[in-house]
Amino acid sequence: MLFAAGDLKFAKYLPMHKEIEEGLAYFTIQTTAACNQIITQSQNASGHSDAGVALIASAFASQYLHR
Repeated sequence: MLFAAGDLKFAKYLPMHKEIEEGLAYFTIQTTAACNQIITQSQNASGHSDAGVALIASAFASQYLHR
């Protein structure tokens, strides 16, 4: 959601910039009738996006976890 909303951006000089954005394109979000969100990832040509999963976990932690 952060990426789709434009709240999460990547510097163009970031190593793997293109690969990360391409990997995130394989994630989809669905909202159930009970308003739960289900995030799924289809497999891309290079396999699973480990960098995308790590980025999602890091973004979640930075937004919602506090010391």
